[in-house]
Amino acid sequence: MSSRFETVPRSTVVRDSRWRYRYAALDDDRLRRSIHRSGILTPVLLLRRGAHTYAIVDGFRRLEYLQETPFSHVPARIFEPDSLDEAFWWGLQINASVRPLTVVEKAQVVQIAHTDLSSDTITRILDFLEIPCRGSILQTYREIAGFPEEFKQYLHQYHFSLRQIERLRALKVEALHPWIILARRLRLKAQEFLTLIEWVGDIAVREDLSLDQCYERLEINKILKPEWTVQQKVSFLKQLLYQRRYPVLTTIRSRVTKAVQEVRQHSPLPIDIDWDFNLETPGFGVRFYLEKEDQVYTLQSLIKNPAFTKKLIQLFKLVGTMEED
Repeated sequence: MSSRFETVPRSTVVRDSRWRYRYAALDDDRLRRSIHRSGILTPVLLLRRGAHTYAIVDGFRRLEYLQETPFSHVPARIFEPDSLDEAFWWGLQINASVRPLTVVEKAQVVQIAHTDLSSDTITRILDFLEIPCRGSILQTYREIAGFPEEFKQYLHQYHFSLRQIERLRALKVEALHPWIILARRLRLKAQEFLTLIEWVGDIAVREDLSLDQCYERLEINKILKPEWTVQQKVSFLKQLLYQRRYPVLTTIRSRVTKAVQEVRQHSPLPIDIDWDFNLETPGFGVRFYLEKEDQVYTLQSLIKNPAFTKKLIQLFKLVGTMEED
């Protein structure tokens, strides 16, 4: 290996993120505290640029945290200017052994490799990452690398799989922008976001809107009250989108719920009524809770009560139909 260990002044390291592909990890605070206390312990990988200047290939976060400290020197493995392939390959193996790369990080590696590295190294890297050397999967990774930075950070943070990201590719990335910002604020996980976008997509098609226009039309920023908790905001948003996506079903649900309440009000006995909330199965179940023997006679009278029977028949008609009045 054409490299050697040195300790160099941190001022000689050019702060260039050209070969950076790692995103923030959950243990960043621990790493920061360690560097603030003891400096950099594991050497960073540097590529010599001139007599006394270096480009960083691996160890970006460590160098950033060192800038916050009084430590003036950086322990490093120095590679010669013509050894970028070797330096990058070495750093990739180290990184992958510490923490597996997310799909977004792999996409960044793929993009860097195709831009700056030799064809032999590209092949070796793709094989290491288990990515085909050609075809649609490779193309997907290259497209991911071109996503807006905020989008990539979100996909990385919540560990979107390649298949989940592919489901988003059919949509215009720029139209997703406000929804991505919202998803990060609400800390929506991958499947939660995919479900949300599916609902929004249905609403947009029905109302002939783009995804970003749908965001504006729903006035999301206004309805999510700042004093609400994240969970309250998520719950309200799901309810709002469901009602907008299924207006007829929402109306019928409301009427069934009201009818159920009226049946309970007309019953002198504790009563539970079960019905299919999605209204895919007609009918409903009725359960009475009897605490005393004489309540059997109360139940007998209740069933014969025309007013109570009428309420049950009204409820049956509502549950048994999907037609809107």
